[in-house]
Parts: sequence; structure tokens; C-alpha cells
Amino acid sequence: MISNLMKKFSFMFFFTVTILLSLFAVRDLFAPGYFESHDGVIHVMRFAHFDRAIWQGQFPLRWLSTWGLGYGSPVFNFNWSLPYYVGSIYHLVGFSFEDSIKLVFIIGYVLSSIFMFFFVYEMTHSPQSSALSGFLYSWAPYRFTDIFIRGALGEASAFLFLPLICWLIFSYYKYRKSSLLILIAICFFLLVLTHNLIAFFSLGVFLLLNLVLRSIYKVNWKDPVKVFGALVFGL
Repeated sequence: MISNLMKKFSFMFFFTVTILLSLFAVRDLFAPGYFESHDGVIHVMRFAHFDRAIWQGQFPLRWLSTWGLGYGSPVFNFNWSLPYYVGSIYHLVGFSFEDSIKLVFIIGYVLSSIFMFFFVYEMTHSPQSSALSGFLYSWAPYRFTDIFIRGALGEASAFLFLPLICWLIFSYYKYRKSSLLILIAICFFLLVLTHNLIAFFSLGVFLLLNLVLRSIYKVNWKDPVKVFGALVFGL
């Protein structure tokens, strides 16, 4: 019993450390006002027009009628949109446009660290390794470049789905539950809506993981085909 309590304590301790380290990494986003970046202000401007179009009853949103000096723009016919939908929820409960975008950055960043923690824990059952992986994933220099220099809202948000989908694929091979295939399809669909290019490039990673797990668990080709089908269905 003491051993189980120690395991639970160790898990909760390193899980909490993972969250706190990720929050500490983006602490500057909690400062008042908005931060300077390449695209950050553009996202706030586009989000304001996006929110107005939502309140005009447009769903799914394709056309920004007030963008481009009132001439409108079909930008969301080809551009990712999920981070703006999430931001609209934050704005609905009272946050400003600027703070809503910052919340999308913050929550997406923290979730990416959490999902990496759970992915590695599913493989190793080691809270220490999981916390280290979450730290390395979230504190990679490119992650800071994405947020604080480029202000790449969609790309920064997409990083939360990569360990999540890997975790779901690994869990499917481990537990063989059909519900996990549905979750894989849904999460990949959300990744496409978050950043279509990241989704395209990460598809190869997911398929490679699929083949590696097939070799490790020594299953027939039925399971890899199911996972591949779930990813395709998510498109």
C-alpha cells in the first residue's frame, strides 16, 4: 500500500512540475498588454473580424466580410481556423481580443507538455522520464521562436496534437479499443483545422510510428490499416 502511495505521489509530483515548468516558460504572456511578434498583431486583427463574422451567423466561417477595407476576403476557405474558434469562446466569456489570443497560445503550450507527459508515461510508466520529455518538448527553442518571435498562432497550437495523436496510436496497439480509432480520427481532423501544413508533414511521422508499433507488437496488417484508415478519415 505504501508503495502504491509513493507511486501516486511521484506521478502527481512530476506531473505538477511539468505543468509549472510550462507555465513558467510562457510567463511573459501573463503580462498586461500584447507582445510584439511578426504575425501576432495580424492574428488579433483577423480574430476581431472573425468574431464579428461569427456573431453575424456565419458557420462554418469562410468569408470575412469586413476584412480588407470592407471588400471582404475568402481567407478561411484555405487557411486554418480552429485557434480562432477557441479564441471566440474566451472572448465570449469576457476576455479581450488580445487576451483571447494569448490564452490560445498559453493553453495550447501547456497542453502540448501535458500530452507529451502522458504519451511517454504510457510507454515507460516512469514519471521522471515523462516529465523530462514534457520539458524537452515544450522548452525546445523553436517553440519559443514560434510564439515570441513569429507569433505563429496556428503552428504553435498544432504542437499540442502531435504527442496526443502519438499517445492515442500507441494506446490503440496496447489496448485494441475501437474507440481509440475514433479519437485518432477526431484529433487528426482538429490538427488539420489547426494547421494544415503541420498536419500534412506530421502524417508521415504517424504512419512511421504505426509501422514501428506493428513490428513491436507483432500483429498482422489489419491493425495498421485501421490506424491509417482513421487518419485518412480525419482528413
